Amino acid sequence: MSGDEDYTWMTVDTKSGYIYDIGRDAPPLQDFDQERRQDCEGRRILPGLQESHIHVSNIGKYKLAVQLHGCPSIEEFKTKLTVSLQSRETQGEWVLGRGWEQDRIGRYPNIDDVDSICGEKALLAFRICGCVALVNSKALQLLGKF
Repeated sequence: MSGDEDYTWMTVDTKSGYIYDIGRDAPPLQDFDQERRQDCEGRRILPGLQESHIHVSNIGKYKLAVQLHGCPSIEEFKTKLTVSLQSRETQGEWVLGRGWEQDRIGRYPNIDDVDSICGEKALLAFRICGCVALVNSKALQLLGKF
C-alpha cells in the first residue's frame, strides 16, 4: 500500500474527541458495540481540525529568532541584531530574525546594513508581517545567488 492512500477507518472517543487508532485494513469492529459504530459511506472525515490562522509551527521557530520588533531607527535595528548575535550562541550557518518594520526604522533595511554585523552567518530576517524578508550576502551565497 502506498502512503498516498487514505486511511479507511478510525476510532474516536466521542467524549474527548481524541482519535485513538487509524487504519487501512479491516477495522476492529469486534471491539465496539453495533450502536457505537458509524459508517460514513466513504466520505472524508476530518475530526477536530481547527485552523485559527496562527501558524502554530512558526511559534517555536520565532521564539528562537532574533527579535527585531519595535526598533525606532536603523541604528537601533543594527544594534539589536549585533547585541543578539554577540550574546548568544547561534547554531548552524543561519540566523533567523523577525519583526522589523520599515515604517518605524525610517526605511527598508538592506544588505549593507547587515553584512558587516553577521559575518559568516547567513541571515534571514522577516518583516513583522512575515511576508517580506531581508537576507545578507552569505545567505545569497549559500543559496547560489551571489
